[in-house]
Amino acid sequence: MTPHADSPPSARRQTLVRQVIDQLSAQITNGEWPVGSKIPTEPRLVERLGVGRNMAALRRTPEDLMALDRALAEREAARLSGRVAAFVEADAALHTVIVAAAHNAMLAELYASIGAAMRATVAEAVRGELRPDRYVDHGRLIEAIRAGDAGRAAHEAGAILEAPAGA
Repeated sequence: MTPHADSPPSARRQTLVRQVIDQLSAQITNGEWPVGSKIPTEPRLVERLGVGRNMAALRRTPEDLMALDRALAEREAARLSGRVAAFVEADAALHTVIVAAAHNAMLAELYASIGAAMRATVAEAVRGELRPDRYVDHGRLIEAIRAGDAGRAAHEAGAILEAPAGA
């Protein structure tokens, strides 16, 4: 069901969100993204699903920056503690805060719908052990967002998603 041109923007956006979620769910169910495999990078998702986003670097607020700093510090503390489950949750929380800083409702709903798959992917990548050689630093991404540098933020996000097995 496609919304009409005279439908309110929120109805069109909700339908698009539902379509994207349905496409991602089907791809996961069909085994295109088995547990432990990496979700494609955002540019590949944009291309495959026909959706875009506004970089967090362009829309973040001072409150978003404080939330990003807290989430990054909590992720680092969880990593240093050696508690895998706490790290996986802190990593997911950081990504949720990054998405929230983009102030894009469709992107936020999309991330919320695939959160369990993302957690499973990170948990599988760390393989039950938080080793330094598998650690992927997210600090450069947060700094690019802080600087309002959308290009650098996109590059850093892509580097995180393309990093070797590990979180």
